[in-house]
Amino acid sequence: MSPKTAAWLISMVALLTAARWALPSELVLGRRLGRTTLTDSLRSYDAVAVDARGRAYVLDSRRGRIDVFDTLGAVLQSSGRPGTAEGEFTEARALAIDEAGSLFVLDPRAQRLSHYTTRDSLRLVRSAHVELNASGMCAMEGALYLFALHENNILHRLRFPSTHSRSFGVPFGPAESPLAQMSLSAGSVLCIPAERTVIVVPNVVPEIRAYNVDGELLWSRILTRYSATLVSVVGAGVSLRSPDAGYHQARAAFAVSNEVFALQLELRRDRRVIARDTRLLSIRTGDELGNSTSLPQFLTARSPLIYALDTGSVRRLEIYRYAIQSGPQ
Repeated sequence: MSPKTAAWLISMVALLTAARWALPSELVLGRRLGRTTLTDSLRSYDAVAVDARGRAYVLDSRRGRIDVFDTLGAVLQSSGRPGTAEGEFTEARALAIDEAGSLFVLDPRAQRLSHYTTRDSLRLVRSAHVELNASGMCAMEGALYLFALHENNILHRLRFPSTHSRSFGVPFGPAESPLAQMSLSAGSVLCIPAERTVIVVPNVVPEIRAYNVDGELLWSRILTRYSATLVSVVGAGVSLRSPDAGYHQARAAFAVSNEVFALQLELRRDRRVIARDTRLLSIRTGDELGNSTSLPQFLTARSPLIYALDTGSVRRLEIYRYAIQSGPQ
């Protein structure tokens, strides 16, 4: 082999290696494992988390309870009720499960963070006082990461039961309008233990950010093909207005592998969902890898299972296997 041929082959291998992550990717549903018709359960929900056994924990703040589903979609247990005592919820909003299988529930209105064990059944262990009006929460390396605008930061790390937090992250929205920042600082957070990364996904802002566990900004990406809510600052107030074509809202965000996470957007107009777009993004760079507009409404995923909600005339919880496929450019 001549030196020129060898150099060409080396350059082609390098080019293909660099392009591997640029290939369009698609989330593909496989065999359906479970399906159950929902009557009282899951008519409304605020957060969903899945443990290592594939059990889904669904928070319903309106009913003040947590429903536990197995991998076939059957309800195993319900815990909680409306109220202010321990084990009761006034306006619970966020769930997180850590590597040890502990479930954490944040109730901002009650200013309470509750710790449950999931080892045999769902059981309350203890609670702590937390003054963070967070909309999203995830767990990693013995710490909880909460998404809330507080003292000009949006991410807060704490180690339960201690409520002392380290805070970081510049707020979304115009710096001259704290009210606008407050309105835009709601959404979800993803903890990616393999990358020691926390990804922040606001509900109605096209910007997504990733931080490392020490609070350093790793990347920030603006989503393409996104109809954003119009923010107007009027005096001391703020106005959020929908464009005529509708506005996008992040419905769900979850990791589908150690390299890729899924973001499901809904295009809404007059409070109705008129389109759904499921996108795959790189955990390491935030680059958009592919999308699909034909997938159902997702709740969350934990490899190899994904949890979907059939919102037809008969409401059903469906559980599938899934795969990530890459196609030609």
